[in-house]
Amino acid sequence: DGWESYNDWGAYLGVVPTPKSTNSYQGGFAAELVSLVYDGDTTNPLLTNGTIDEWLGPVGGVPYTSMPTNFEGAYIWNPVMSGDSAWISVGFKNGGSIIGGNVIALGGGDGTGATYQTFNISTNLFTAPDSMIVAIYVDATPGVNLLVDALELTGNGVGVQEVSWEAFK
Repeated sequence: DGWESYNDWGAYLGVVPTPKSTNSYQGGFAAELVSLVYDGDTTNPLLTNGTIDEWLGPVGGVPYTSMPTNFEGAYIWNPVMSGDSAWISVGFKNGGSIIGGNVIALGGGDGTGATYQTFNISTNLFTAPDSMIVAIYVDATPGVNLLVDALELTGNGVGVQEVSWEAFK
């Protein structure tokens, strides 16, 4: 719920690049992003909690004001060619400008076989956001897939509590 992909566009053409998979790391399902061929061209899947702009890709996001320290999850990635790649990213915005985030970039030599690989990356967030966007993209040979599951923002960050001058003794 709340995720956007090319599935609506693809269903019209008879292809679904981001099906629900029962091959999950946690729970009953995972997202599967599959590079497909349609009309002689490769369709590369995109999944986001924002919206997909035809020219800009993932935009927007969801309201979010917490300050997590980490973005973590699990994936299975099985590239075919050395040029196959995928990205799992999180971005934090304030007033429409990016103020933090990070990405895990996967290449042709980063295959995991049938086993889920976990990741835990810093959010690089040093000020409070007003929104957050997750975007997952695969640019790969037709038939290559990326399974993604258990995405989570963790940690409360580090803060300094204000203490009035009178409280010091």
